[in-house]
Amino acid sequence: MRPSAVKLTIPTTDLSCFREWNHCTEATASHYPKGYISVDRTLWEIERWDEFEIVSKPNDSAFCTRYVLRIDKLQKAVFKQRTTKSDDGLCQGINKKDLRIRLVDGFDVWSELNKKYYEKTKKVIRGDLLLGEFPKTLRKQ
Repeated sequence: MRPSAVKLTIPTTDLSCFREWNHCTEATASHYPKGYISVDRTLWEIERWDEFEIVSKPNDSAFCTRYVLRIDKLQKAVFKQRTTKSDDGLCQGINKKDLRIRLVDGFDVWSELNKKYYEKTKKVIRGDLLLGEFPKTLRKQ
């Protein structure tokens, strides 16, 4: 399979912030096998909005975890901080460690994954086949 033929399922996120309403909206679309598409929407209430950053109030809508959205204007970066609220019952098995999640450019992620796939497949194909030569074991004696 050629690297360009690899199907990567990278979620796509749109984040829009409205100072006059003091909130941000996030919509994330994910594509799953067999054509299933899921869209998750989150409304972030803003706790602080200044010249350096936008920070949301904690979002406790998930049963086991809570998130805080942070937009760093100086770094031009978007982060979510995830903390675990509970590890009992239905929440068993959830990583208790705090996570810092960074929103990145999806094209950059796709390009890097495609590059790694190409490098991996190059190692599988023998060098003499890449040069157009037949391995000695396949040559006519």
